[in-house]
Amino acid sequence: MLKNIDPALKRKGRLKLAYEFKPLPKEKANILVREEGLEFNATEAMTLAEIFNITEEHNHKEPGPKAVGFR
Repeated sequence: MLKNIDPALKRKGRLKLAYEFKPLPKEKANILVREEGLEFNATEAMTLAEIFNITEEHNHKEPGPKAVGFR
């Protein structure tokens, strides 16, 4: 949320824009889940945080190094 951002970052000239990532509809969530190699079926809209934090019991990918930032 924008209110949780440090005020120093919101000073004039620092924060040019803010973008809100809304939950993906279940169809798009399932596409992303499949692209990530996860065996999980979304039954409702999901946020990116929910998708990328699906429990290990649903994740059948070989563990690898954790990515930092955008992939």
